Amino acid sequence: MLRSLGDTAYSVRHISRNTKYGYIDITGNKLTINKNGIKDIIEFKDSDLKNLLLKYFNIDIV
Repeated sequence: MLRSLGDTAYSVRHISRNTKYGYIDITGNKLTINKNGIKDIIEFKDSDLKNLLLKYFNIDIV
């Protein structure tokens, strides 16, 4: 699921997916990687979003 700011009805960007050992989630400007119950939360800039989507979700924004 991908939600973003802009011309949509949603006010917060959100995308997530399950992995073999947990999940990866972007909400707003926070990337959460949960692996085997251990969470890493990384805050990022809007300019980093494109690279994060490609790396963690295989989504390439042109």
